[in-house]
Amino acid sequence: MARRETCKGFAELLSEHAALHPAQPALIFLETGEGDQASELTYAALHRRAGALAADLTRRGLKGQKVLLLFPSGLEYASTFLACIYAGVVAVPVYPPRNNWHAERVAVIARDSGAVAALTLPDWLRKPKSGFARWV
Repeated sequence: MARRETCKGFAELLSEHAALHPAQPALIFLETGEGDQASELTYAALHRRAGALAADLTRRGLKGQKVLLLFPSGLEYASTFLACIYAGVVAVPVYPPRNNWHAERVAVIARDSGAVAALTLPDWLRKPKSGFARWV
């Protein structure tokens, strides 16, 4: 009888690493590109963050839906992207707008992709030049 290989999904692998190596760094983000300004998430913290947000996305009925991810590079983006994988949400990554032209570009991406929701940081919603004021 032939042995059948199984391919684990990314969410399953992260869950296993969180159980086996909870305190080991999973993500390290260098704030300035190099040097000593870094922030990190352990496997356990990343799994917790992604799992909590995934549960919220699922409760909101977003499984299978397209959702804009409006985040700058960093740990928040990574954990939100992983939450989408956990929840079966199709992530549409877009850099947050910095001015009205960028806001128009994001609006076009939202329309063309069929995104039904957007996730971002609260600070980005309050930035006067972000263009979010016209959407919210």
